[in-house]
Amino acid sequence: MGPMAASCVTTRPAAWLSAAGVFTGTLLATEHAVLEIDEAINRDALEASFQDDIDGVERALMQACVRCTSPASTMSSWPAGS
Repeated sequence: MGPMAASCVTTRPAAWLSAAGVFTGTLLATEHAVLEIDEAINRDALEASFQDDIDGVERALMQACVRCTSPASTMSSWPAGS
């Protein structure tokens, strides 16, 4: 007798509900294990990708700050009467 049958034998009238619960629990546990293994294998690559993205955003922000603070973009360099 398998674990599913053993857990459902005591709930004879609602055995199908018990079986569905056991199936769901098994499915969730398996999915969790697969995700944990995937994370362990790919964590370094994911973190490197995140760091590359963060570095790109920082570079873009610094370029925007330089453009905003350059003398050509200040109010004093605008033509009179604008």
